Amino acid sequence: MPPLVKNLFTTFITATAIVIGANCAYYFYIMHGNIADYQSIATKIAGASLLLTVILSIMSLPVLFLLNVKYWDNLSLRLILYFSGPITFIIAALILKAHTSDQPFDLITGCIFLIVHTLFYYFTARVKPTKTR
Repeated sequence: MPPLVKNLFTTFITATAIVIGANCAYYFYIMHGNIADYQSIATKIAGASLLLTVILSIMSLPVLFLLNVKYWDNLSLRLILYFSGPITFIIAALILKAHTSDQPFDLITGCIFLIVHTLFYYFTARVKPTKTR
């Protein structure tokens, strides 16, 4: 499996775990710990967080175009293809007028995914270009 595919999969797994924890912590913070059914709420938050990270992973699939050496060598195109999905998701979460209670969860999910995605980009980009494909 090429390193970019591994990075995308690892980003999905890592971001999902962090996002579930962060969204649960945020929810329990805004509820001030007054929750009657902890297990039910945590399960719903975990499911919604998993769904959002799946959406972000699908939006990040243009990364696979970077398997082409010509695309990888062009820095501006590489950055656009690598980061367009998560940045578009964050912009959409800021602009769209969905439920105001959902917006913080969307932003937490998008920002954490972007941070994890950036870390894996850094690890991939510092390796010699011949080893990335």
